[in-house]
Amino acid sequence: MALAFSATTVRTIVVCVAALARGLALGRLGRLERWATAIAGAAFVLCGADSEFLGL
Repeated sequence: MALAFSATTVRTIVVCVAALARGLALGRLGRLERWATAIAGAAFVLCGADSEFLGL
């Protein structure tokens, strides 16, 4: 059961990050390019929050 829980959580995070990356790749970031690492970190935090609030 714990393995299924872990796999679902990791899969959810990967899907969220992939969706965010795809969305960011479609547009030009311009001046936000220098903040790419911070944006990536925020994406991981948001995905963690998604997992927490979805009960995964």
